[in-house]
Amino acid sequence: MSADSMISSAVHGSFPLCKPSVNHVKYRLTKSTRKCYFNALCSAGIFGKLYSMILIVIFILLIFILIAEIFRYSRIKSNAFSEAEVTRAAEEQARKIKYSDPMITCQYCGAKIDTRIDKLCLQCGGPYDDNPEWTTRHDVKDSFIEEGTAAVIAQREKKAKSETERIMKRIRTEIIAICAIMFFMMALAAFGYYLYDHHRYQGNENVNTDQYRNFVPADYQIQGDGVIYDKNGVRITVTGVYVSENADSKVHDDDLRCTKLGFHVENRYGKNVSIAMKCSGVNGIFKQRSYIYTYDYFRKKADVTFYEELNHSPKDPVSELIFDYIEVNTLDYDYCGRIDKPVYLHTTVDKKDSIDFSDKKKIYSANDIDIYASFIREKYLFGYKLYIVNNSDIDFSLNNLELRIDGVPVKVERMQDALLPKGYIYETDRIRSYQQELSDMIGKNSQIALSFADSETHLRDFSTGFMDVSELSREEIG
Repeated sequence: MSADSMISSAVHGSFPLCKPSVNHVKYRLTKSTRKCYFNALCSAGIFGKLYSMILIVIFILLIFILIAEIFRYSRIKSNAFSEAEVTRAAEEQARKIKYSDPMITCQYCGAKIDTRIDKLCLQCGGPYDDNPEWTTRHDVKDSFIEEGTAAVIAQREKKAKSETERIMKRIRTEIIAICAIMFFMMALAAFGYYLYDHHRYQGNENVNTDQYRNFVPADYQIQGDGVIYDKNGVRITVTGVYVSENADSKVHDDDLRCTKLGFHVENRYGKNVSIAMKCSGVNGIFKQRSYIYTYDYFRKKADVTFYEELNHSPKDPVSELIFDYIEVNTLDYDYCGRIDKPVYLHTTVDKKDSIDFSDKKKIYSANDIDIYASFIREKYLFGYKLYIVNNSDIDFSLNNLELRIDGVPVKVERMQDALLPKGYIYETDRIRSYQQELSDMIGKNSQIALSFADSETHLRDFSTGFMDVSELSREEIG
């Protein structure tokens, strides 16, 4: 399902709102009152994600380098004093000695012994392994090897110390860098959460939020106390109606003209809550795509005033408002409260809006219900629209909207228990499948069916059967 379809389905009651989806929040944020903030967050979010990814890559590289440096440090430290290195040093020193056995005098008979050839004295047969001349010469050679080996080891130890000190310096630098990155990332995460948490909850607003429009209180007021919800410590009040100043002036862009409603929320429940509200009826016109849809979070003990734009011309005063959906949830969903029936709110003016049916075709008239239809051919906004006039003295619920094209059922936006108040005109959203293009609907045989339920007794429930709307798309071709 497309985002447009999901938002529309959520707003108009096609599925429950107890656990709001991301689309609800998006719908709230993309309204004009939050547009600048939303764009700023998007830009900051893109750069923030890129910056975070770069930091994470650097962090991982530093970890790998640190592990390699520690391994190298351990290897150099162990090799500097290993048995293999000492033996190798001794062998290198021993190879430097040009050894030749000396001619010695036999200590028993005084004869000369050539120790290079003879192992005993040839004259008396006496050994010379304890001869002072022999042992002194060997002691000198042994001490030479030991001193040389010690010098080599000292040299290697000095080199190893220098190398390990250099590696340790790099390790300390890398550890500091890793700690700094970790601290910065934690600080960045904490700051991001603070921004998210701070802007997540609705705060007090000024009725004027930009330089292009100036809202002033309307010259009429809300009748009564304006309370539309009061349960379990949560109280919602409509404080007033505000209109664009000089709305009739030609210097104002039509897109910038609008009406706002002021809301005051008091949260005494003891927990943070979310509030979803729909206002779908104004001055006798009830729209499937509501005049107001808002979804906001409120802190416990909140005492907040904010404003919502009403999709209604500021040229026409607001006489009656119907809030058909108000739901309050704690963020842990421990509590869920809703209005039991639609809330009607009136002002001090009497005005009823109407719709020009001259360019629309009547396709049904029975049971005090008249239904008019039209076909919209705009590229991205195409589809059938119904205008259902309730001339009866009871409220109906609309259900089971069906569309058939060339006899084949087409999946359309679901309609379930949509309110049709007595004396009101219900304006549907575009009736079409999001899986079809405009060309799939033009000139085809199309029928629409709809069910009506008596909200109180169900004694007057009925269905229209399939109503032929084929001519509407064909007329567009002509």
